[in-house]
Formats: sequence, C-alpha cells, structure tokens
Amino acid sequence: MYISVTDIVLSVMYFIILYLSVFWLLVLLSKKEDVKKEMLDFPLVSVIIPAYNEELTITASIQSIFALKYPNIELIVVNDGSKDNTQAIAQKLQETSKIPFKIISQENKGKGAALNQALKIAQGEFYATLDADSSVDPQILHNLMPYFTSGNIGAVLPLLKIKDPKNILQRIQRYEYIINMFYKMLNSKLDCVHVTPGPFSVYRTSIIRPLGGYDENNITEDLEIAIRLQKHHYRIIQTGEPAVYTIPPATIRGLYRQRNRWYKGSILNSIKYRNIMFNRKYGDFGFMRLPTIIISGVLSIIVLSTLTYDTLSTIIEKMINLYSINFDILTLFRNWVFDFHVFDLNFLKITVAFFVLALGLGVMIASFRYSQEKITKYGKTFFSLAYYMLLYSFILSVVWFMIGIEIARGKVQRW
Repeated sequence: MYISVTDIVLSVMYFIILYLSVFWLLVLLSKKEDVKKEMLDFPLVSVIIPAYNEELTITASIQSIFALKYPNIELIVVNDGSKDNTQAIAQKLQETSKIPFKIISQENKGKGAALNQALKIAQGEFYATLDADSSVDPQILHNLMPYFTSGNIGAVLPLLKIKDPKNILQRIQRYEYIINMFYKMLNSKLDCVHVTPGPFSVYRTSIIRPLGGYDENNITEDLEIAIRLQKHHYRIIQTGEPAVYTIPPATIRGLYRQRNRWYKGSILNSIKYRNIMFNRKYGDFGFMRLPTIIISGVLSIIVLSTLTYDTLSTIIEKMINLYSINFDILTLFRNWVFDFHVFDLNFLKITVAFFVLALGLGVMIASFRYSQEKITKYGKTFFSLAYYMLLYSFILSVVWFMIGIEIARGKVQRW
C-alpha cells in the first residue's frame, strides 16, 4: 500500500489533536476555578492608554474609562508621537474629566516606551493597560480586582471580545477570539497563560516595577512581560468576567500585519526565554505552553508546505496526462466511465476527519457558553463559520510560512 508524505503528516497532526483534546478535557474536568475575595476596599488603579495616531477611536476608549463604576482610578494617556489629532482630542476630554487625568506627550518610541513613561508617574497600587482602539465594561474593575487574593498574583485578565464586527473577516476573528478565551481559561488553570493582552490587563504595580517595566525593543511587549512574570513564578489569572471590547483588522492586509507581529514576537520571545523550556522549575508552563508556541508555528509551516506540494504534484501529473493525449479533453469526457465503489473510500481518513470536525464544533459550543455569547449574534453565521473552519487556518498558516522566511532572513520590524 502506497503511503504519501501527506498521509504521514496528516496522521501526525491527527495524533497531536487527539492527544491535546484528551489533555485539555482532563484539565477542564479536574481543576477548580480561582475564587474571588470579598472587596472591602478599593485600591487606586492607574489606567494607562498608550496612543499613536488613534484619533478615530481614542474618544470611545477614554469615555469608557469615565464610565467605570470603580470609585478610585486615575487615567494616564501617553501620546506616542501621534501625527494626527490624538493629542488635541485627549486634551479636550481632559477638560471634562471628573477623575485624575494626566497626558504625557513624547516622540514616537513604541508602545513599551509609552507604558514605561506612564509607570514612572502612576500612583496606583495596581494599573491597567488599555489599547486606544478598545473600550471596557463599566463593571470590569469590580469584577477583576477581587481576584488579587495573594501577593504572588501578578496580573488578572478579563474576557477579550470583538466590538461590533462589520464584515465577514471581523466576524471570523470574533469566533477566533472567543475560542482563544476558552483555551486561555484552561491554560490559567495550569498557570500557563503566556500573554497579557493590551486591552485591559490589570497588574500589581509593585511586581512590574522591580522587574524593570516593559522591554522597549520588543515587538510584543505584552507577551514578553507575561513570560517574564512566569519566569519569576508570578501567577496570571484569566477570568470569565465581563469584558473588554476591541476592534480587529477589517482587511486581509491589516490582519496579516497584525498576526505577523504577534506570531513573530511569540517565536522571538520563546527563543529569548528558551532556558524555561523543559525546565522542571517552571512546571506545565515550561513543558507544555512555551514549547507549544514554536511547535504550532513549525507544524503550520509543515502542513501548508505538504498540502501545497501534494496539490501541485497532482496538478502537474494531470497536466502531463493531458499533454500525452494532446489535450484532447473532449475525447477524454466521451470515454469517461463512472467507476465508484464504496470500499474505495479511505474510512480511516473519513472517521478522523469527522472526529476533528465534531471536536471543533464541541470546542466552539463550549467557548461560546464560557463567553456568554450567541454564535448567531451578528448574523451570516453559516458563511462565517464555513470560512472560519475551512479557510481561516490556511490564511494563518501562510502568515507562519512568511514569518519563517523573514526570521531566516533576519527581518524583524519595529512595534
């Protein structure tokens, strides 16, 4: 029996999927959720908004902070060398603010530098970062702060959701975000969270400052600071609490640029902290989470390359066959005979494919229940799901492939 390279690669992928499915199911069933404490006081929380050319979105971000029900906050906006009206808009909103509101203006140095400038003057025992294209639920701090039950908890994270998706690409990303939140919850049960996203991660200031703040030369500063927290054995908790809303890329080009930076940053930071991998001191994070970052990228490249090679080989073979009959397609159709037998089907592949599909749907249902969202909320559900399950992974595999080429060439963009 002939076994192709594609069969081998897909068999390995099926085994990995089955293994991880059983693993995460056991995690889901065996670990309890983190318990909140009762809030007896309201420690000061500094909210930091770094902004670069965000005139279209910063108003909604700042106003969502004004609407917070939490009674003890200060707001710091860092204008990172914007060339539009970001500074003027922030100053106008500052005039109407009923909370302490500071604005820092600096030359464009990147997000890490902007956050560090704000940390120098932040008064809060805790601080939260908020991307200038995101907005928060009014109760978010009431829901997040009670999770800081001990001094070793470095960060607490809310649910991150897509804000009002306008086109099919944004609706696809909505599915992705909701599923990722479910997996982050599972990782949190193992203390394996590897990224604290820019949209409203809350940190304990007394932990971050001694660690040196943010790496200003890092293209994914939120991922780097999370791995550094893990390196120093601080906990990061992913909650299922309401919610911060962000605007995703609306075009393929924007999505590619964003994911290129995210995935490349994850690879570079995994290499930077490679001494954590397979190190007993770091438990599941060292043995499972950090190696998986690189492995997932490598597998995406291998699968894409294998399927591309297999497809091109089939096309070339068909073209050679057509050439041998002088492209006499009409005669070929006339002589074509339908010859199908059910036993010609590869039942193993069909069974595995059905299992993977059922597993994917099961994970999606569980993810939406966890996020308290309806799959059909924004309409055009069938087409969005079809694109997500059949096409989106291919797009992300292409991103991984391009990243492999760029890293090999030593190309690393700024933030």
